[in-house]
Amino acid sequence: TVGQIIGTLNVTGQPNYRIRYHQLAGNLYAQTLTDITKETELVRQVTLQSKETQAQNIILKRKRETLEDEHAFLISIFNAIQSGILILDSAEDLQVTITNKAMQNFLNDGEDSLLKKKCFQLFGYQRRCPGCPITNINAQTNFSRMRYHQKFKEFTLTEYYTKLAGNKILLTFEDSTRR
Repeated sequence: TVGQIIGTLNVTGQPNYRIRYHQLAGNLYAQTLTDITKETELVRQVTLQSKETQAQNIILKRKRETLEDEHAFLISIFNAIQSGILILDSAEDLQVTITNKAMQNFLNDGEDSLLKKKCFQLFGYQRRCPGCPITNINAQTNFSRMRYHQKFKEFTLTEYYTKLAGNKILLTFEDSTRR
């Protein structure tokens, strides 16, 4: 058939050629050889890169699964702690970014409604709590006691606060009413 590729030929061991036969007139035929060495090498390289990419994706998938497992484990520990925990974005803004189950239970509120609020709003204030201990926070753990009113009950909370990396603040609360 005219122009049909009937195969490839490796003539000298290095270059690869594509052979085509062309019918010229009557019983006359012409044979053309085209060097496809570059194309063959390109296909080999693309195939190799594809395999490398697949292997890297498998490794990344395994790493992601490991990180997800570790994250779930740490969250379960975080939520198993009996003290209430709040993480604030900064000492200036006081916005809640993370809270644990004990704090949610103490405040009788879900995580979604606690996040993005200011810490003082959780305790019924419109501005910083009077004598806010976070105002003069340093790198050490400090503590203070505060009274908190919730649905006709009064609690005394012992609050521990620590400055974390990234200017974040860790607050832990314990009900010290009976102490």
